[in-house]
Amino acid sequence: MKTTSPLNNNINTAVILAAGRGE
Repeated sequence: MKTTSPLNNNINTAVILAAGRGE
C-alpha cells in the first residue's frame, strides 16, 4: 500500500506511538 494521505499518516503515527508504549 502506497497511500500518502494525511489521515493514513495519522493512523500510522498512532500505531507507532501505541507500539512505543507497548514496549
